[in-house]
Amino acid sequence: MKITLIILLISFEQTFAQMKFFIRPTLNMKAYTGSVDAGPFVFHSNNFASNTYFKIKNNKFYTQSIIDLGLHLGCKLKNTNTLIEFGYNKDGAGISVNEIYTTYQAQDSLYLSQDIRFKYTLFVHRFSLQISKPIKNTLNYITYGLGIMYNPSGFKNGVWQSETWSSYGGTLNPNVKMDIDHVNGSYKRWTPILSLGVSRDVVIKNKYIVTCDVFYTQGFKTLLITSHKYIIRENGTKFQYIYGSLSKGSGLYLQLSRQLMIKKKKKTILPILEQ
Repeated sequence: MKITLIILLISFEQTFAQMKFFIRPTLNMKAYTGSVDAGPFVFHSNNFASNTYFKIKNNKFYTQSIIDLGLHLGCKLKNTNTLIEFGYNKDGAGISVNEIYTTYQAQDSLYLSQDIRFKYTLFVHRFSLQISKPIKNTLNYITYGLGIMYNPSGFKNGVWQSETWSSYGGTLNPNVKMDIDHVNGSYKRWTPILSLGVSRDVVIKNKYIVTCDVFYTQGFKTLLITSHKYIIRENGTKFQYIYGSLSKGSGLYLQLSRQLMIKKKKKTILPILEQ
């Protein structure tokens, strides 16, 4: 029994000795993806049904001036230089559409072309397990991982969390007026995610400076649904068009981070067995 325990402890000590542990603070910038349907991956439809009063176009990718923070804990395998890390990052699910129509100014008898972009981002949490394998050398990596996005404001107890984000409109011509409402609904509370990308350690004069990552993350459950409502009043008649767009939290990321190595104390566990 003691011999078996010694063998197990030696094996554990050797494996532990081949690992270098680190923490990694991260800065993330994201190009959000939105869709007009629930299709898989990035093969979303980009077009809404047309009408005679206005055009609405979904933007598959859009960016915002938001930098999200995160923190990873990981280890580096000395024999292969493979990195394994678990991380938390602040994240978002977002949609963006362009509305194109013409307004009429009666005082000047003037028509003006409008191209208005509406966008909305829902705050979520991202938890992930990531593996980075070196390509030819230890400076370049291919990265892949899995995890979940958690939406704290999601569907709960049969109740949707929604809000009217904006309401505006105008006169399209002397006989037609239009009002526009956007209602954002927080839907599923979580979605599984998969990610794939590339990474590079930036080294200057043999000194490690920072790590740059570019990766795409795909969600599989809808986190955000936005209803775009256009109310038309023409010659005393009222009717409306309603369009929908959604986000699964997917997006393309640019990440900057830095590994901060954790120093290990050189202490063997074998002397314990001699007592």
